[in-house]
Amino acid sequence: MPNLSRDELVRDADSEPRTTTLELFYDLVFVFAITQISHLLLDKLTWQGAGQAALILLVVWWSWNYTTWVTNELDPESVLVRLLLIVLMLASMLMAIAIPDAFGERALMFAGCTSRFRSGAICSSRSSPQTAARSSASGRP
Repeated sequence: MPNLSRDELVRDADSEPRTTTLELFYDLVFVFAITQISHLLLDKLTWQGAGQAALILLVVWWSWNYTTWVTNELDPESVLVRLLLIVLMLASMLMAIAIPDAFGERALMFAGCTSRFRSGAICSSRSSPQTAARSSASGRP
């Protein structure tokens, strides 16, 4: 794999931010996830079901929010960032498929997909320019 610098992955600050087709398609995966949450709530129309749906909605929102931050920070036209988006999109699709039974038979699939987002959040936040600036100011690596 070629050695890529941070400057090659970060979005150019002078350019006008534009949404790519891949990002729009990625948003459709989350629309599907929201519909799955509504089906979960309809199947379990109790306080427990409402709590489960709220928890899953929080996880889905957190995943979407993290990905939006990454695509605002990194250049979505970069091949490496596109590959990252495709992998995250597949994990999001599997997470959305698991939602109706996320507290049952598909709990492991749902948890595995959400943990991929968390590990990606840790890796990308360590490589972001803002994190690097904070680390150098505090003297930490």
